[in-house]
Amino acid sequence: FETQAGQAIDNMLAVLKAAGGTPADLVKVTAYIVGVSNWLSFNQVYAERLGNARPARTIVPVSELHFGYLVEVDAIAVLDLNEHAT
Repeated sequence: FETQAGQAIDNMLAVLKAAGGTPADLVKVTAYIVGVSNWLSFNQVYAERLGNARPARTIVPVSELHFGYLVEVDAIAVLDLNEHAT
């Protein structure tokens, strides 16, 4: 579970970085996790990856996800395009 959680969060952060953003630009993160018992593990991995960023967050325990995945993450970020222009 921790490996998949880390990869899902890393993927989210990679997309954010490619758009010129940082974790501070996140405003909302939703995580779907298989099994409420994985909540604490997800919190630990999430805190390690996001540091001081504290976007609004929802964790949704589910019984299963497609293709046998254990974690799915989606996020909304707001970027100031003028600030991030190159």
